[in-house]
Amino acid sequence: MALEKFHFTTSTGETIAVHYLNDALGYRAAQKIRKKHGDDYEALMDAFIAAALDKNVQDKLDQMSIRDFSAFIKGWSEGDDDTASVGESSAS
Repeated sequence: MALEKFHFTTSTGETIAVHYLNDALGYRAAQKIRKKHGDDYEALMDAFIAAALDKNVQDKLDQMSIRDFSAFIKGWSEGDDDTASVGESSAS
């Protein structure tokens, strides 16, 4: 079974296709990150990005507008295939 990918298009037309956070990170790695950062949402997301996404994608995220970045994080972390405004999924 192929893992679903999250596809995101920025407001400038740049496209990103990555595995959803829940598929990109192992359970133990996620638990370590959660334990280290607790309830600090921004630190959690930064750590998840560093652990789950390659440098090329991280560089694209660094260049995004705050609006695009927030939409990307929401869609990527929730894995909501029904949210057309933030992306769509496909088999990899």
